[in-house]
Amino acid sequence: MKTFLRIVLPLFMLSAAQAQRETDLKWQSLGIKVNFLSMGRVHSGTSDFPSKTDYTEWSNSIATTLNYNARLGKGFQIDAQYVFAKPFLEMGNCDCDAQQTLGNDEINMLNKISLRYSHQFQANHIEVKLGRIDLKSPYFPTYNIRQKDQSYEALQISLKTRKNAEITLGHVHRFSMWRPNAPFKRASQFLNLDYEVPGMQFLNFKKQFSLAKDTIDAEIYEVYAHKTMNTVGVNLDWQLYHKDHTDITIATRWVNQAFPSSDTAGSLQIFVNLIQLGAKVGLGPMVIGAGSFFVTPQVPDGRIVTPFEANNLMVKEPLYEIDLGATTGSKSFFVDASIALKSVKKQRIAHRLYSLYFRTYHLIPDGYTDEIDLIYSCTISPHLSTALKLAYAQTTLSPDSRNGIFDGRLFFTYQW
Repeated sequence: MKTFLRIVLPLFMLSAAQAQRETDLKWQSLGIKVNFLSMGRVHSGTSDFPSKTDYTEWSNSIATTLNYNARLGKGFQIDAQYVFAKPFLEMGNCDCDAQQTLGNDEINMLNKISLRYSHQFQANHIEVKLGRIDLKSPYFPTYNIRQKDQSYEALQISLKTRKNAEITLGHVHRFSMWRPNAPFKRASQFLNLDYEVPGMQFLNFKKQFSLAKDTIDAEIYEVYAHKTMNTVGVNLDWQLYHKDHTDITIATRWVNQAFPSSDTAGSLQIFVNLIQLGAKVGLGPMVIGAGSFFVTPQVPDGRIVTPFEANNLMVKEPLYEIDLGATTGSKSFFVDASIALKSVKKQRIAHRLYSLYFRTYHLIPDGYTDEIDLIYSCTISPHLSTALKLAYAQTTLSPDSRNGIFDGRLFFTYQW
């Protein structure tokens, strides 16, 4: 933290001094968001399940998030976000991992603060951000599942060209996850390493190709951690058909990770691959998708490592995340659907309903896991919104060995 402050805070002070010499700020704003979150979970299983735990949890919390932005002139801008959350009326917290429990700690932290520089030249746009920020890479999601989203202490440089291409590169110093009371830590602490990792470097390239009748959205990214792992991913969305509010898109994903083996003095020798093939059909306000993905090879304890809660880089918006879909030898299948509707009246009320069915066959432990998600969200006004998220997940090792979890969450958000 001291190193980070030594670099970033002097830049903020110099920028503020420059703005003062120019006698005025070009533009500034303060946004306030108040969010109420109520969560409940029922966990039950058969007596033959290896890690059977029966418990019921209930947790409530209210959070205030302050978002401040100020343009300093000459392309510079300061962005900051402060989050304060207070839990209340909690019961039945389980004695388990923080991801498995709904218990909330108090949040009182500067979640984001950054200095941004942007410049437009010949229909191209360059942006440089330094501080606690969001990142433009599938491997570094915001993943706002409770009262704060994930944040990264990083330097990020991105270039958007007039030819529908975007190149982003950067360096991640530390990271704070979505869980309550999550301080910024080095990557080695999240990966449980016994040696220090000098940050993580990433490169991301996005490009849209327009063919005679089709459109292909391509994304290639790489994330590197010295002597730890190297991740390469390719995302391709090929829109085969588009006419009269109907479109058909083929979606493919490939992720490769390399790890050091114990007998190669730190060189990256062990490879794990995750491959997906899927499709989605858009019918006006409705989108229906389906697909499958699998992890190879079948090596002991092999898995796709996503320390930043990246949802396996495949299926988005599951409420109770299934990590077993990233383990070696696993095969997963999913079907999802969403519909978005707007009120025909003047209230501007917008509704969205999302559903997901997900099954994973896994080797460690040997069995399969099912998950069903239902998410309803409603934007009542420009200031008020609500969301209800329900999920049920069950792991089955044999007919007499099952473990199930029911999870529900209710959000009310007011912002101005």
